[in-house]
Amino acid sequence: MVEMKHLTAGYGDTMILHDVSIDFPAGTVTAILGPNGCGKSTLLKAAAGLLPITSGSVTAPEPRSRHIAYLPQSRRLPEMTAGRLVLHGRFPWLSWPRRYRPEDTAIAKAAMERLGVAELAERPLAELSGGVRQKCYLAMALAQQADTLLLDEPTSYLDIGHQLGLMELCRELAAEGRAVALVLHDLPLALTCADRVAVMDRGQLLALGTPAEVLASGLLDRVFGVRVLELDTEAGRQYVCVRP
Repeated sequence: MVEMKHLTAGYGDTMILHDVSIDFPAGTVTAILGPNGCGKSTLLKAAAGLLPITSGSVTAPEPRSRHIAYLPQSRRLPEMTAGRLVLHGRFPWLSWPRRYRPEDTAIAKAAMERLGVAELAERPLAELSGGVRQKCYLAMALAQQADTLLLDEPTSYLDIGHQLGLMELCRELAAEGRAVALVLHDLPLALTCADRVAVMDRGQLLALGTPAEVLASGLLDRVFGVRVLELDTEAGRQYVCVRP
């Protein structure tokens, strides 16, 4: 589990997060919501130990490279095959000299199979679509076998079917005892699939609770300037965002 208390952090002299306290417990999916530029990505970077903090604390298992898998929102496209990328997820587990073992290859292959991209192992990443590359990056995060997964907009480039599949995967990982925290812009998806919802605005954490609790507070409507409607369907409770 990762826990942050009274966290203040930013870039240089510009503070983005202000007195934020939040945890990501094992066995739960936490969706982080908020307008653009409110500090969601900064929060994940601080949790992963990739950003110095000005005050407060971050408690996480060490070494973080083994216990926390972090998938950033944007990244450079490396010149390598999909299989080689996924194998990079095993790097924190290698001893000196850095040589991949048969078990590392097996774990990476299993991760690709779970994401449905195993047949693309020898394909260069540059030849793959944005959605397929995203699934390869997710497979790399799985191959790390970390206790906590921090995913920054992991549904980017994915079509609606694969977005739902990703959320199903997150729920499976939580059921296996992992902590999953992900930044989302899709409010209905977050309310439907997450155990907890964190709402941020202007670098502050405004709410943390179950989807039902946060929705009932009316905070989502105020922060995003929309109305979130609840609908009872054959598939269960669904949500729709409309202009007020």
